[in-house]
Amino acid sequence: MEVATMKIICTRKALYDSIQTTQRAVSSRASLPILSHIVMSTQDDNLQLTATDLEMWMQCSTKATVEESGAVTVPARVISEVLAALPDEDVTIEQKEGGRIGLSCGTATYELLGLEPEDFPKPPEVEGEASFTIKSQDLQTLVERTLFATSQDSSRVTLTGVLLTLDNSTLKAVATDTHRLCLATADVMDVAGSMQHIVPERTMGEVSRLASELEAEGTITVNASATQILFECGESRLTSRLIEGQFPNYERVIPTESEKKLIIPTEQFRAAVKRAAIVARDDANRVTFETSAGTLKLSAESPNIGTASEEVDVVREGDDIRMAFNAKYLLDFLGTINAEAIEMELTGELSPALIRPQGVYDYTYVLMPMQVRSYVSTP
Repeated sequence: MEVATMKIICTRKALYDSIQTTQRAVSSRASLPILSHIVMSTQDDNLQLTATDLEMWMQCSTKATVEESGAVTVPARVISEVLAALPDEDVTIEQKEGGRIGLSCGTATYELLGLEPEDFPKPPEVEGEASFTIKSQDLQTLVERTLFATSQDSSRVTLTGVLLTLDNSTLKAVATDTHRLCLATADVMDVAGSMQHIVPERTMGEVSRLASELEAEGTITVNASATQILFECGESRLTSRLIEGQFPNYERVIPTESEKKLIIPTEQFRAAVKRAAIVARDDANRVTFETSAGTLKLSAESPNIGTASEEVDVVREGDDIRMAFNAKYLLDFLGTINAEAIEMELTGELSPALIRPQGVYDYTYVLMPMQVRSYVSTP
């Protein structure tokens, strides 16, 4: 019987870049040997690479000279290390007998041990109940504004992802860990159907990374079924399972009215919170806010470290406040914006605060306050 062969030639850099993208779907602790491999298969004048951990599939295409069609698998970690060490010359990959894969570049030659490509799990077909197109920069912004608020508690699996809701030409992204909630919106195009799905945090992070590699005016096409979602980003495709379960009714925790409002300069506020956090981290990151006229005083104290206090000029509407917030949660939000000022709408001492960049209504951050404490030193 004649052994099936595959032989392709492509540039080292193009192949290495594609491997780097594809291997993000490879599990560090693969349950099956084949899952530690990448499938290389020819497709017209392209080489297509595929990797999966059975939760997420990553596919990437690169230009190649196809001398013989076919498919092989190569160990992801090994091929990545080999390509990183090779000179910038053309790389030839060919299938050999006994499951071996030949790789040559310049004067270097390797024979790597592959597995049967037929045994590699195929990406699921996403029969779209909904689809849309979004600008890559808009998707990046959505992810940046929400991903940090996903929960790390695996016992509450529905909170470990980002809820994506498609309604007409608007895409909403929501994340919460019960201590804070992020809601961001973006306009989308070519909309078909509607959806409300929870996408795993890891998937959203990888999609954002793919989006960052596209040109400034690039777009991403999204298709979703009841159980899977597919992101098509240039030469890359990412398919992921969705998280099953009911996302909490987040709308009921977003304040609709407020009694007090602060307008705070972003950079001055960010720096003050960062400095107070040095002391606050010994007290569950607690920073106390206290207003007086046009001044906001930030203070932190710890029985083991000492105290910190700083004042920021603000514009205040309503009565004075005295509340406490988690400094880390504030810095997470402040790190995602570049507005000159933020608006903070407040009600009671233990009621959630609504925070957004001043004059911006496509991004809302809801933050639960902490109990105000005072430590009294003893002689």
